Amino acid sequence: MVSLSNHVSPAPTFNGKGNIMREGNLQAPTRHPIDWKNPDFYDEASCEKELERIFDICHGCRRCVSLCNAFPMLFDLIDEAGDLETAGVPKEKFWKVVDQCYLCDVCYMTKCPYVPPHEWNLDFPHTMLRAKAIQYRVDGHLRLDSDRGACRECREQEWPGASRDAKGAGGSSGPRAARI
Repeated sequence: MVSLSNHVSPAPTFNGKGNIMREGNLQAPTRHPIDWKNPDFYDEASCEKELERIFDICHGCRRCVSLCNAFPMLFDLIDEAGDLETAGVPKEKFWKVVDQCYLCDVCYMTKCPYVPPHEWNLDFPHTMLRAKAIQYRVDGHLRLDSDRGACRECREQEWPGASRDAKGAGGSSGPRAARI
């Protein structure tokens, strides 16, 4: 039998404001609206800075490695960099990670301990969406890799009424709308 009397809780981590920062908060994730009408939203340098910040946090955690191809791609880029840090990865390679994200939200809703209300305010899918919007604005189209795979959870999901071989041929990707 395990004695709980010797169990010691980890010391809380305080931010510079005197508040306790908790990893893996038990509160539900909070989604902030995307400010897509703001011209700064489409600033590529600002987006790359945010990508680097988020990728650095993801690199230190790696809980999401099994979710989709974006995370192994990110971690391989960092591991192959000479200094094993995000700063060692050329910024133009960040877009390889963006191209692998399907915006399925699994990382945000189930795995990441740093989503809002956490102080680090990490929203991987919204940042990927912003980067894809910048790609579209600059290139006129998204640069999608044809060989990328959907996240494991999305591939294994059975959608009612969906035909696996109806690739764009009018097949339904979800339940039919019912008439009332």
